[in-house]
Amino acid sequence: MDWQYLLTYLTIGLAVTFLARSFVNGVLGKGQGCGSGCKKCVPSEVPSPHPKRIALPVVKVS
Repeated sequence: MDWQYLLTYLTIGLAVTFLARSFVNGVLGKGQGCGSGCKKCVPSEVPSPHPKRIALPVVKVS
């Protein structure tokens, strides 16, 4: 087997593993942080410390 095929199969295998793991974590709800959808995170009302950035208003979806 050529080394390029081996590298290709390894890359595809890692990509499939990453996608499968992301899917399983999304379905089972074991995500961590503000992307998990647990709705326990409180948005911060602190303005941006950088003067050239525009702070966007926080919109609460009900």
